[in-house]
Amino acid sequence: MAGGQYKLQDGVHEPSVPALNRLKETNIDIRDVTHALARYAPEDSFHQPMPPRLAVAITLIISLVIGAIINGNSLPLILLTLMLTSYFPLYVMAILLDVRTPLTLEFLADTQLPRYTVILPLYKEANMVGQITYAMRQINYPSKKIEFFYVVEESDLQTYKALRKALSEAFAEGIVNEKILVVPDGTPRTKPRACNYALAHASGDLLVIYDAEDIPHRDQLRTAASEFARHENINDKKLACLQAPLDIKLEKKEGFWARQMTLDYLHLFRFILPALVRFKIPLPLGGSSNHFKVNVLREIYGWDSWNVTEDADIGIRMAFRGYTTAMIAPPTIESPTRDFWDFVKQRTRWQKGHFQTLLVLLRKPLKLIKKVGVLGYMGLHLVILTRCLYGLGVWVFIVVCLYSIPDIQSFADYQWQLFVILINWAMIFYSYFFVCHRAKRSDLFKDIFGLFVIWLLAGFITCRAIAQLFWSPFTWEKTNHTPIGSGMD
Repeated sequence: MAGGQYKLQDGVHEPSVPALNRLKETNIDIRDVTHALARYAPEDSFHQPMPPRLAVAITLIISLVIGAIINGNSLPLILLTLMLTSYFPLYVMAILLDVRTPLTLEFLADTQLPRYTVILPLYKEANMVGQITYAMRQINYPSKKIEFFYVVEESDLQTYKALRKALSEAFAEGIVNEKILVVPDGTPRTKPRACNYALAHASGDLLVIYDAEDIPHRDQLRTAASEFARHENINDKKLACLQAPLDIKLEKKEGFWARQMTLDYLHLFRFILPALVRFKIPLPLGGSSNHFKVNVLREIYGWDSWNVTEDADIGIRMAFRGYTTAMIAPPTIESPTRDFWDFVKQRTRWQKGHFQTLLVLLRKPLKLIKKVGVLGYMGLHLVILTRCLYGLGVWVFIVVCLYSIPDIQSFADYQWQLFVILINWAMIFYSYFFVCHRAKRSDLFKDIFGLFVIWLLAGFITCRAIAQLFWSPFTWEKTNHTPIGSGMD
């Protein structure tokens, strides 16, 4: 079918792609490089329509909840209280045990290092080419054992030209392990689809994803390779992915949204994710700096091209296959989201993707429980569901309180819920102060009180994500990035 088109089972047309040099090594049919998951394991892809039984069940549950609220039943508020406080045990244990990511003490010699593939999906990022290519060349890894794939869409001519210029200069300097991969136009135009295309070309044993704004620690790849080897040596062959923390580089006089993103990343990657690893709860991965075993990626058919948070999704699918994820210490530096609307669009995509992941999880809960255990399954749902619905929960709680205050007796009926939630909020605030103090980031103390604004905004973001889930589920809203050092001075 070279030069023509093929038709997926859903009726979506994709251009055929040129024959790949290493097709036999990829074990992926040339016709469906980008959609292997949707074709071979459709029950694991969000591309498969929601099963009618699941839609009926969700509708029934929502109807029962609304009916209970109208009739004055306290059960919905009890469930709401439990949801708003679901992180409490995790936070307490993480603080008491001072959970943090351990340091890697021994590194492999150059001769023992495996071959690495670095994938860099770029879309309308011409302004970031200079920074990302420079950052990649600072990585401390043998040049003969690493390949860089800059992945661009066929329609993104501006980014392609910027890459051609940057890489031609590198080639003149003797750098020959950097390549541009042009993804043929097709549907959906998403980051995971581009990553799948690059995966088919990968020759490495290990693979890492970086975004356009990323500046990884120069020893991050060595650390990941050494950790994978250490786990192999102790006969832990189920470790399939390592997540490096993302840190935000703040410039002088940064605004509210940039500082809130910095605080959020610090809390997520230095507190929550290490705790999830410690207590063996499947990890919804961060958006970049994910280090994978290539054979595992191909075994699970790569990323879901139809899920807009492919990172969270693939972490769950690996857990479903019995694989585990851990963390490494060397960070990746990023520039922050500075604009309000960019902040909203970014968080909307995250929320929508978490809903997509949750709906896929609900298709076969018993099978997943067998793999990760009841505790792991409950923890996974709490992590994803709470992140999806926390903002709406705050809205509902505030409305209920305001409605009940004029009626002293009615307000008294909710006293214990109010007390429990306030205690939980105090713990959340303490956890932020705790991690900021531990990271020596006292400059962020005052920003913690901005969480009230973020929680209120989260309700709007959740509503927006739900609307997109029905009307434009595969739309990838672009977040604008700027190079580090070009922010506010």
